[in-house]
Amino acid sequence: MELIWALADVFPAAVLEANFRPGSDYERQRLAALSAPLVEVYCRCPLELAATRYNRRFSAPGHHPTHALAEVDVEMLREFDRPMALGPVIEADTTDPVDVAALAAQVRGALSGLNQTT
Repeated sequence: MELIWALADVFPAAVLEANFRPGSDYERQRLAALSAPLVEVYCRCPLELAATRYNRRFSAPGHHPTHALAEVDVEMLREFDRPMALGPVIEADTTDPVDVAALAAQVRGALSGLNQTT
């Protein structure tokens, strides 16, 4: 996460891909301190399905090494149960595949709206 914060401080536009915890004062303060306007894409998914997907990915050959936990359960995922909401929030229902082009268009539209007001 420290690398994400460092890069976000020096780039005028970036996508910060991470699970942010809305109850974390540290994460909230770091996001609020960024100089660029924020648009949040919140991936909504039933916690049971999210846990199943994570656990399946971890046990798959070639899983990403940054996913250090071998298994998560629903209780562990509850801390990610809502958006940070420090700017416009676009919710994506990830129960099924997401139309990435349409989602990107929503993000561009939200950013355009923010840039017009600044």
